[in-house]
Amino acid sequence: MPPTSTRTGGIIAFLFFLFFGARSFAQPVINSFTPDSGTQGTHIYISGKYFTGATAVSFGGVSASSFFLEGDTAIVAIVGSGATGDVVVTTSAGSDSVSGFTWKTQAPPPAVYSFTPASGTTGDTVLITGHNLTTVNGVAFGGVPAASYGSKNDSVVWAVVGYGASGVVAVTNPGGSASEPGFTFIASTGPLHLIRFFPDSATAGDAVYIYGQHLDSLTSVSLGNIAARSFTTEGDTLLIAIVDTGASGKILVSGEWGIDSLSGFRYIGSVSQDTTPTTPPPTVSTFQLQQFIGIDSTEGVLLFWNTLYDQKMQDYLVFGGQDSTNLSELGTITSLKQNTASYSYSANLAQGGVWYFQLRMEDTTAAFTNSPVISVTHRANTLVVNGYPNPTANQLTVAIPSNNSPSSLQMVDPTGRVVKTIVLAPNTLQVTIDVSGLNNGVYRLAWSDGKHKTASSVLVVK
Repeated sequence: MPPTSTRTGGIIAFLFFLFFGARSFAQPVINSFTPDSGTQGTHIYISGKYFTGATAVSFGGVSASSFFLEGDTAIVAIVGSGATGDVVVTTSAGSDSVSGFTWKTQAPPPAVYSFTPASGTTGDTVLITGHNLTTVNGVAFGGVPAASYGSKNDSVVWAVVGYGASGVVAVTNPGGSASEPGFTFIASTGPLHLIRFFPDSATAGDAVYIYGQHLDSLTSVSLGNIAARSFTTEGDTLLIAIVDTGASGKILVSGEWGIDSLSGFRYIGSVSQDTTPTTPPPTVSTFQLQQFIGIDSTEGVLLFWNTLYDQKMQDYLVFGGQDSTNLSELGTITSLKQNTASYSYSANLAQGGVWYFQLRMEDTTAAFTNSPVISVTHRANTLVVNGYPNPTANQLTVAIPSNNSPSSLQMVDPTGRVVKTIVLAPNTLQVTIDVSGLNNGVYRLAWSDGKHKTASSVLVVK
């Protein structure tokens, strides 16, 4: 009879083979995968078992561009050129497949050939010519988003200059982006700055709400070259002008802080008197989503939007994802119910690539409207320094790259002069800067910890 120790060792070896060695000879088993469709660069999460030692993953017979294991029961694979068909996982012991993957052809990126005029100020319309412009979802002048834009056809898109900055005219669509250099932003004379007005048409006696900056100490207001019947200001950001017997044209405002104008006002001629009693107009005007943008940050994407007259809105539901046709709810922001309101939402994202976002806006009757879908490229696990809001007038919040060393942040003016230097303690992820004393212009944010460095730009507008 063999010694007891020999028999015990044999039993242990046999059990080790059963529970560990035999696993290496088990063929992989796929239980499910998500999402069930994608394009080049989409991350697909595959769950199952016996994935250890995987040698290949394919979609519709086309190899994944890369993949990595999350234990023995999960694989994250990145779709390559792709095709519709089976998802296949292969190990040295064999392979398994599951049908149902749909390959989606990525939209072609835009091309920009020219734009006119080559210069403009806030409120001016610029025509941009190129190719693949039907599905445009973003336009910017010098890195500053346009106030509004729209596609006329596949080769022409129009855009209204917002705060603006000199630089490239950039156009994006779901397939990518393109730009053309040479745009010159013409700033208003002096710090007085007009941003927008509402409504864009009115008759004698109507009130027009004009939004901007440094609107206190005004001396004159005209609509279509006709002086306003009267005007009042609420703080330095809102001007209420009463239309007199007017004309169509520009809204011109002047005062102690300078002169600025916005084009596009339309005067409605007088109408016959109607003595029939009428119901007073509602005090709350029609809701408007003025702007919806996103910027990349260290942990994800920061979303910002501005609204007019959202008293009848209940919630803003934020949706996002890497498939523009299949977005998931990320969070909810409650309406402030104000004449003018600004909102922000931080979308924390674990993986990089192009992300798509949309607002689902719910009013107090539970009816929904959707914003346009915007796209933002998130550079996961890279050094990114971003300031927001951008543009800004008084305070700037800067997201700092993750680090465990002392670092510094510098703000450099358009002439190259360092105007602010901030020494940051280890693990500082955010800092707020007072920019109220700075002149208008594009400033460079430069961050460094001695070994790494990164930079971005921010526009200061008073």
